[in-house]
Amino acid sequence: MNKLVYSAIALTAVSASAFATDNGWVSLDQEINNLNASLSAQNASGPKVGGYVRSRWESSSDVQVADDFNAENHDLSGFSIDNVRLEVSGDAGSDYAYKVSFDLAGGSASLKDAYVKFKIGDSVMGKMGQFKANFLHSSTVGDDKLVLLDRTILGAIPTWNSRDAGVELAFSYDTINLTVSGQNGTDAAGKEYELVAKVSANLMGGGIGKVEGAYGAGDATALTAGISYLNDSNVDKSSTIGVEALMTSGPFSLAGEVVIFDKNGVGDVTGGTPATYFADATPWDITGSYLFSDMWEGAVRFEDLDDVDNSTLMTVGVNYFVSGHDIKWTAQYQKFTTDNASGDVSIVGLGLSLTL
Repeated sequence: MNKLVYSAIALTAVSASAFATDNGWVSLDQEINNLNASLSAQNASGPKVGGYVRSRWESSSDVQVADDFNAENHDLSGFSIDNVRLEVSGDAGSDYAYKVSFDLAGGSASLKDAYVKFKIGDSVMGKMGQFKANFLHSSTVGDDKLVLLDRTILGAIPTWNSRDAGVELAFSYDTINLTVSGQNGTDAAGKEYELVAKVSANLMGGGIGKVEGAYGAGDATALTAGISYLNDSNVDKSSTIGVEALMTSGPFSLAGEVVIFDKNGVGDVTGGTPATYFADATPWDITGSYLFSDMWEGAVRFEDLDDVDNSTLMTVGVNYFVSGHDIKWTAQYQKFTTDNASGDVSIVGLGLSLTL
């Protein structure tokens, strides 16, 4: 800003003396052109580097952790690193933009986002590269913008919470948004594709942004509802339908989602081998929060897995905002209840998130 002020002062001095000469106006025009060029250079959007770090402590007498040194198990009570995210994004010009991100929480760099966005028309945007499919809002929110330490079980399902290579088209008209994407799916670069389509509408207000909870939502009421469809042509009877509604109103927020899985649902819960799938089930969840002040927000969530063991998960938490979502502490208590022989599980956790 000081450079701009100095330039303006210099321009004024030059122009005052220029009026005494025959070519004063020419000199003034040249100085104005130089100043405009300087302002354009300063406003040019170059690469933006950011990211976030998330860590937590958890304790539970119901969860056993292997001790390889003593060849025995202990109750869970320790620390872990959730994210060490590095992000680079920017505007490449000519209506093209990009984003590349890595996560180093596992001890090595793991590629996350790697895509280019481009404008097709006044209301159409394209995206090509590696990205998350737009199936549920709860999976597209950044880890540093969650209202609790974890996503919903549905939002965390790797089928749509993991990145995959493909292309996406996003259409917007008034309050209606539509996205259609095609990605590699379960056969990687084979001939079959995973197709996802989602339509959402901002029924009240300007809609819900890429954040959970009521912090920063404002006093006006906002309501967004959406329905999505996913099908992996490599898996027979894998069609999946998601329905969601999200609302903020002053200090309150409320979000609910339900997913309908076909007989061979591709909702891998574990993300590992052997995988656990939601098959021929309709799990759902609801999350509510209340912003007590600019620094404190409480949240409660109930999740029903709709499985043969009548499994449910209740989570209660509180956020302390040091600097909004950029610096926050989150404490939570989880109670997993099931008829399975593995028994019920309770976990207490405390997390710290810092966005660069």
